Amino acid sequence: MRLLAGIKQTAHPKYTEMVNFFKKLNVTDNPNFKVHDLKLLMKRHGYSKFYKYINSLWFDLTGQKLIDLTYHDIKTLSFKFLQFERKLKQSLNGRINFPNYNTIIYMFLKLNGYKFYTNIILPKNQKKIIEIIEKYC
Repeated sequence: MRLLAGIKQTAHPKYTEMVNFFKKLNVTDNPNFKVHDLKLLMKRHGYSKFYKYINSLWFDLTGQKLIDLTYHDIKTLSFKFLQFERKLKQSLNGRINFPNYNTIIYMFLKLNGYKFYTNIILPKNQKKIIEIIEKYC
């Protein structure tokens, strides 16, 4: 949750290198440039291992938070996530892969009325995952 809120979580030297690289490219000068475009650029330039920091990167490049959560919001949503996880594990028999975290957070934000849920990057198989999440929320 802290990563999604754009709270910086890394001091890795390659992260700073990446920020400077994208600043030199002036990628955010285009008003149509979105976070989804940034993910593609990260992949193209070999920074895919930093996907989990994409919201922090966006903030460092634009000065804008994609997901503006207070610490109270983070604490509340984290608690709801733990409840969801417990309910899901109790309800499913046998081994199952846990749904994608971004999809879970997307649904939690959407169901709780946060307008910026659309800034979450979803996987390609999101529809199946959303069905599972809706069943247990």
